Amino acid sequence: IRHSARICGEAGDTLSLLPLNGAAHGVRTQGLAYALRGETLFAERTRGVSNHLLANEATVSVEDGLLLCIHLQDPSKVLPCAPQAQGAGGEG
Repeated sequence: IRHSARICGEAGDTLSLLPLNGAAHGVRTQGLAYALRGETLFAERTRGVSNHLLANEATVSVEDGLLLCIHLQDPSKVLPCAPQAQGAGGEG
């Protein structure tokens, strides 16, 4: 994730955010059990690991840096995201 992303799945899915090529600054999440509010994630720390979706959708944004997003879900329950409203897009 370079700027922002919308993550779709099911409540309870596991989501991990790992910084690549150094720290990721200004990380914000919505819709996850353990919210990040402008925090810095470091590769050698576990702050962004093993979070959980609270509903069918979550958002992640990063001000500076690059995040690898690992989303673990039950393959029998994979749901597509609902279409986004015009102009409300994010970049992944």
